[in-house]
Amino acid sequence: MGGVVENWKEYISYLDEYDVVGDCWKDVSYYRDWHRNKRKYKDSDLTYPQHFATQMWWTKSSHLSKLENPFEHQKYSVPEHGGERVIMEGWLTSQGENFKELRNDLSKEPAEAYINQHLKNIPK
Repeated sequence: MGGVVENWKEYISYLDEYDVVGDCWKDVSYYRDWHRNKRKYKDSDLTYPQHFATQMWWTKSSHLSKLENPFEHQKYSVPEHGGERVIMEGWLTSQGENFKELRNDLSKEPAEAYINQHLKNIPK
């Protein structure tokens, strides 16, 4: 919240050029890369959607109006993808590609940091 909320004026200043501005961008990634120890994902092509991992962002109504109804978007979820929460993380970025990440200090974390929270490299 320190970035998106405390620095809200900076974030919204980018909305003239970008549709969504947030922190901790994650590209589309394979579940097999996130869950290396789970056999069911070993050779899987299931993907985790691109999203802002903090789930904190600024956008504009013109971008939201392009998106599918969230309840319709939820229908794409399947148990293998982790259910509705996972598919909804990608809802905001499901249309377009004009997104800006401002703080990326958390975006280089290894998958192990999400599995083992004590490994997270959180800036002081």
